[in-house]
Amino acid sequence: MKNRILLLVLLVLLAILAKAQLVTITPPSATIAPGGSVTLTASGALYYTWSPATGLSTTTDSVTVASPRVTTTYTCSGYATGAESVVNGDFSQGNTGFTSDYQYNSNLWNEGTYYVDYDASLHHENFFGQGHGNNGNFMIVNGSTTPQTNVWTEQISVIPDTYYAFSTWVCTLAGQANEVALLQFSINDNQIGEVFSAPPERYVWEQFYELWYSGNSTTATITILNQNTVGSGNDFGLDDISFCALVVVGEPECTVYVGNMSATAAADDTELCDGESTTLHALPVDGSGHYAYNWSPANTLDDPTAQHPLATPSVGTTTYTCQITDVDLNNTQEVTVELTVHPNAVKHIEKAICAYETYDFYGEVLDSTGQYEHHRPTQFNCDSLIILDLTVYPANDTLLVDPSICFGDTYNFHGRIYDQDGQIDYFDTIDHHGCLKVEKLVLSVDEYQMPPIHYQYECYPHGTSPSWYWDKTGETYHEDVYDEVILDDPTGGCPIRHRLELKFHEEFYQEDSVSSCSEFYWPITGETYHESQYGITRTFQRSFGDVECDSTYVLNLTINNFEPHPKEIHPLDYANTAPHWVIPATEFQINFYDFSLEDINPNSVWDSVTWSFVDSVQWILAPSGDKKEKCRVYVLNYVEDTVWLEAHVHNSCAPEEGVAQRYWLVCSFYGLEEDGVSASALFDVYPNPNNGQMTLNIEGLTGKIDIKVYDMKGNLIDNIQTFNGLGAKSLLYNINRHTDGIYFFVATGREGTVAKKVVIGR
Repeated sequence: MKNRILLLVLLVLLAILAKAQLVTITPPSATIAPGGSVTLTASGALYYTWSPATGLSTTTDSVTVASPRVTTTYTCSGYATGAESVVNGDFSQGNTGFTSDYQYNSNLWNEGTYYVDYDASLHHENFFGQGHGNNGNFMIVNGSTTPQTNVWTEQISVIPDTYYAFSTWVCTLAGQANEVALLQFSINDNQIGEVFSAPPERYVWEQFYELWYSGNSTTATITILNQNTVGSGNDFGLDDISFCALVVVGEPECTVYVGNMSATAAADDTELCDGESTTLHALPVDGSGHYAYNWSPANTLDDPTAQHPLATPSVGTTTYTCQITDVDLNNTQEVTVELTVHPNAVKHIEKAICAYETYDFYGEVLDSTGQYEHHRPTQFNCDSLIILDLTVYPANDTLLVDPSICFGDTYNFHGRIYDQDGQIDYFDTIDHHGCLKVEKLVLSVDEYQMPPIHYQYECYPHGTSPSWYWDKTGETYHEDVYDEVILDDPTGGCPIRHRLELKFHEEFYQEDSVSSCSEFYWPITGETYHESQYGITRTFQRSFGDVECDSTYVLNLTINNFEPHPKEIHPLDYANTAPHWVIPATEFQINFYDFSLEDINPNSVWDSVTWSFVDSVQWILAPSGDKKEKCRVYVLNYVEDTVWLEAHVHNSCAPEEGVAQRYWLVCSFYGLEEDGVSASALFDVYPNPNNGQMTLNIEGLTGKIDIKVYDMKGNLIDNIQTFNGLGAKSLLYNINRHTDGIYFFVATGREGTVAKKVVIGR
């Protein structure tokens, strides 16, 4: 459809061109000397033929060189393309109007296939491109690997002895520069033009164009072959295939005259003043004597066809050309003459004088403001007008000079120094016009300038150091301050006393970590939270002077919904699940065992564990671990056979008394049995706790007394032996060389063995 529209427009244009004869030859005629030549240039058509061929360098180009031996008239026939002969050259009708040895398939992955559509990427993911001018369908081709395979063929009826123009547009859809299609175009099995290489860049359309002369042919079979048979790349598009007859759109003529005439041109005056005239002269020689004249430009001549016209050119340089024609010999020659016209000059002068002065203007004495004129000839004897604009300045009034200076400064008035308020003086000087004026000094002396106090309020983040820079002093302040500085006034006034009152305020910051069982109400935000969150932040603005400072509250919240459920207490020595300790009859032996507590729920969070015995037992418990989940039991003295060890697990979600778990120990002892006598009555240590110096009360023991001292690990660190036959009451003892901690004193006498736990701290 688009080619049909273009064809209709072209036919209309051809009709207009044929009627208007827009084909032209430059120059339209020429005169040369015998043996000379002239270049003739035709324009306004696509193709050209010249006749007769005699004396021409070429007969088929737009430009030819004519060298005739006699005067010759040449005709140039200009051609343009006529009606379109290709049926479906723009593929707007789809896959019709032509034949191809390629396979028609919308899937273009195989070589030797083609398809007609508007976008190549729809049929191969590596193809890229749309129709010529991004408009309508085109032929999308995956190049064949088989040589001499026809891509496109159409047979067209032609007129014998007629020139035809064949053209098509080609683009590359995929492939590198060495993989592009190599297209061969032929008509009636005869190649036209050179093999055409598709563009090396993708989606760049280039045109193949060639002329073909039909001769005796009445049909033209047009064939397009791709001579590139590589499988990689070699993918291209065809569009706007055209085959049109050439029609004559103009046949202008040009006569080249060959003769011996020569000519010159002259003028009475070649330099004039504006508005003057002169006579031009055309002077042919060695011709027939029968001449015709044509001068240009004609608008400044009285008769452009006269041999001697009167010229009145405008200001500037004008070149007059005269075309002299030898009518009898049909010989024409051009001659020129150049005239220069000078302007009548106008000069403006501006002058100024003071009151009571005069100005000499070419002998005329002037003393008033106004405009004056004077005429004189220029160097070319043209009129020169000189215009004077004279200004007379009025007399000056006395100029009052009333400067202000600061206290302690001085003022220089034309070399004289003044420093007192109200001083007056006079000085004669020259104004900017160069006229006399009188200056009167009236001096004022001022004090310091005192702007308002600069109140500066500065907030600074919590935990940082305050800092504020004052550009007046160039100092940085880190605490509240009152300061002042005297600086020069940048506008030239008196010095300025700048005063600063600086106050800092640290912004409030509070971070709290809270644990709660099921929910927590935070009054800062007024919200109730049901899940653990960290970094809940609320910032308030507090007024401080003329600024707003931040007050920030941060909450790290842990919501613990797990009540502890102790699993069991078990001894770390799994081989001895029912410990058994023995106390010999003559010596007490300290034993210790380690226990640990676990929870059924691994997500439980314990705050702490409290270890205790259900009954009153004199053994020692030593908890350990981050939450006291472990405990060491020190066996010190006689107990019943069964002892219950109990652990209470605490967290914020547990009952107030915690959640308990028990473990029972079976104990068997033999030796001395206590007879109900209080252990403290037999043996005691005081003070308890102490700093390492203590008194051992042995009043209840008699005979040979053996006192052993053990640390918490059961190590024997001292053995004290004494005899109490007279009922001595006490014994002084010092444990200076040992560290602070819990120690066990085990005393043995006639009455039996007793133990005492003693706490020592420096």
